[in-house]
Amino acid sequence: MRSFLLLAATLLLSACGGDGDGALSQAVAEQHADYRIVDLETGSSTYRSTIDDLEVNPSYRDRLVVLRHLPERSATIGAADGEPFADDDEHGTHPVAVAECYMAVFELTRAQWQRLNPGSAPWTVLGITDGDGRHPATGMSQIEAETALATWSDHHPAHLALPSATDWEAAARCAGGAFGFDPTQPSATGRHARVRESLTTESGSSSGTAPVGQRAANGWGLYDLHGNAAELTSTLDADAQALVHGGSWSDPVAATRATNTVGIPPQAGHPLVGLRVMLLP
Repeated sequence: MRSFLLLAATLLLSACGGDGDGALSQAVAEQHADYRIVDLETGSSTYRSTIDDLEVNPSYRDRLVVLRHLPERSATIGAADGEPFADDDEHGTHPVAVAECYMAVFELTRAQWQRLNPGSAPWTVLGITDGDGRHPATGMSQIEAETALATWSDHHPAHLALPSATDWEAAARCAGGAFGFDPTQPSATGRHARVRESLTTESGSSSGTAPVGQRAANGWGLYDLHGNAAELTSTLDADAQALVHGGSWSDPVAATRATNTVGIPPQAGHPLVGLRVMLLP
């Protein structure tokens, strides 16, 4: 249907003598695009219905941030009865209204963080010396992350921000469950999550984060929601702690369930914690 609508719009523009690169064609592209690509150098955006080179194009882990369109919807968060590994305080599902947004398909990489915040490398301050820019950026505090994103957004047309805890959980629970795969099956965990169990079963695997996007994506096309780096949100809990979702490579798969959160001081960074960005359409 989207392809038909885009074709119809193109034919209409042509019949009217319009320019396919004009404002109307851009509006049509924006309305029907599944992806938005933000250039961190210029702040400009392009819209795509598909991205065939997502896994191999190095720019998507450096200068360009790829974001997936998530529609306005009603979602259910909280652990349902029988969900594996859920703690008692997670039980009790409830519906939430989730606003339309674009969510980054990858965790923000070190190379991307340094384009947002030149000269900053918080992972090195906390003892990580690996210089591979494709790994998730870690070690920044919630305050530092929000400041860097707001400062960049003030000077560019796109507005990048941390997702709320609700936005994050709703995106992770797109298939309805806390994982989107069966965490009791080692083969499923290995395909979807860089966690303690999968690292102990992989030949030649080392500890630490891996370049983003090496595990299978969830139903929305989002990678590394479970493991690799834990992810900051914009939400503070009742004790004014910044809520972190998703768990890290050092955690067991049970700790990476969508309903599980950890609180850290908003002014403190941690070597296992990074971030994923979102923006409003």
